[in-house]
Amino acid sequence: MRPGAVNTAFVLDMQRKLHRWSVANAEKVFADLFNIVCDRRTLLESWRRLTRNKGSRTPGTDGVTRKTVEERLGGAVRFIEDIRGELLHVSRDREHGFQGIVSRDFRRS
Repeated sequence: MRPGAVNTAFVLDMQRKLHRWSVANAEKVFADLFNIVCDRRTLLESWRRLTRNKGSRTPGTDGVTRKTVEERLGGAVRFIEDIRGELLHVSRDREHGFQGIVSRDFRRS
C-alpha cells in the first residue's frame, strides 16, 4: 500500500463512521472530532486533496501559495506539523481557560 493510501483510507473510514452514526442517531454528540482533525493522517490527506485543487496555485488571504509552502525548508510536512502544533496548543490553552483568538501570518514562516 502506498504511503498516502493509509491517510486516505483512515479519512474515508472516519467519514463513513461519522455519517453512519449521525444517520442512526440525529442527537448524537461527537466529542472527539478535534482529535480526528488534529490527527496527522487527516492533515496529510487534507494537504493531498488541497494540492489537487486548481485554487491551490493562487495565493490565499495571507499571500501564500501551495508552491511557496512546498519550497520552504521542511516543505509541506513541516507546515502541517506547525499547523498541528498550533491546533494542539490552542486546545491546551482552552482547557486551561484561555479563550484568545489565534492568528497566524504564514508569510514569515
